[in-house]
Amino acid sequence: MRTVSRANHDLALAGLGLGIAVLAVVWVVVHRDFGARRLMVDDLDIYRSANELINQHGDEALVHAAMRADELAADGDMNGRAVWLRIVKAVEEFLAKERPEGEKVH
Repeated sequence: MRTVSRANHDLALAGLGLGIAVLAVVWVVVHRDFGARRLMVDDLDIYRSANELINQHGDEALVHAAMRADELAADGDMNGRAVWLRIVKAVEEFLAKERPEGEKVH
């Protein structure tokens, strides 16, 4: 039987915690105004979610966000898909090596 070191165990739990945090933020964002005609999601929530994905998945965050958008589309959740497509764009911005032409720093 293979034993897991305490450090690896703690690291796995931290990763699980981050994953749960990202899902919780996105769930709250998507379901905050459940039943409303338009889904209103703050840019801050989008960028927080994108940042958490990058912290958890690094350069693979974009793939994970796009896959989640696809899963929601397949389930018929177009509001959720729209939120995740915004997260995809935010991840792209964070991971961009250079600023887009004409883009200002805030």
